[in-house]
Formats: sequence, structure tokens, C-alpha cells
Amino acid sequence: SGDKLAVSAKAAKMSVFAANQMEIIGDDDDREIKLPLVKTEHLRHIIDWCEHHAENNPTEFASPLPTGPFEHLATAWENDFLRRIECDAVPPTMMSDVANAANFMHIDPLINLICAKLALKVRPMSPDEIYDYFGVSAPTTQQLKDLEETYPWLKEEEEDEEEAVGEAAGGVAEGAAEVSSSSSS
Repeated sequence: SGDKLAVSAKAAKMSVFAANQMEIIGDDDDREIKLPLVKTEHLRHIIDWCEHHAENNPTEFASPLPTGPFEHLATAWENDFLRRIECDAVPPTMMSDVANAANFMHIDPLINLICAKLALKVRPMSPDEIYDYFGVSAPTTQQLKDLEETYPWLKEEEEDEEEAVGEAAGGVAEGAAEVSSSSSS
């Protein structure tokens, strides 16, 4: 949008994109890095996050995410930051936009924070509730077929999961048969 925002070199380097640009053009305090694809309102939040985390390590999230309230997984500052980017709005437009901007700027810890918050928020939801939350419609049958054609591994993973469930169910049934036959002798 043409606006110029100040940021410390240490905070700017939290972005791989900005760090690479600084390496090319120099990291003098008066250098300008152009981000034409990032809106000023989103960049303000990103700079706020980077300035804070230039001095404070960002939260690292376990994989898979533990259950329980997200507020216990992140710092108080990070929880407040998420409230400021309207993480509880439906749909979470600001949070999605900040995540997309952070992705463009390659700031993985910020992306991880937002994705962890979203993941725990949608974890208990049904697919229809998730579509409603994000303000999108469910994919059509044709769209699903197109995805399977474009990404054949999606179908393979689904088949592998069905096979594993079938094997597990068969093993339980066999175990039950063995238990009942050994108890009747």
C-alpha cells in the first residue's frame, strides 16, 4: 500500500524473506524492504509479533498438539496477540490474512502459532461446522474427484487407513474368538 513502517533489524530478520533481502541490499537501519503483497494492517501485527519475539523465544508446539485449552500452550502475550488479530471472529478473516502474510514473509513460528490455535479450535467440529466457521461451502462431488485426480496420494492414504482399520477390527474379532474358545475348555 506504500506505507512505510519501522522495524528493528533483529525483528525483521525473524522473516526469512526480510533476512534474505537485507543480505542483498544491506541491513542498514534506513533500508527499505518492499512488501507489495502484504497489507499495512497485517504488517503492523506481524511487526508487533516480530519485535516481541526478537527478545522472547516464540512458543514451540508439540506434534501432535495436546488436548486442552490453547491458552495453556502459548504465552499470555501470544494469547493476547491472537485476540488482537480476532482469532475468535467467524470467519477468522484477519487471522487468516495475517497467516498468509506471515507465510509470504516466511515466518514459521508465527504461522505455527496461528495454525495451532486454529487446529485446536476446529478439532471438535464436524466438517460442516468447519465449513461454516471459515465461511466456505462444502466441496462438490466433482471438486473432490478433481482433487483425487490432481493429488492421487489422497486416495492412497484413505485406502491405507481403511485397510488398517479393517485389519485392526479383524484382529480384535480373532482375539475375542481365541478368548472365548480358551475359556470354554
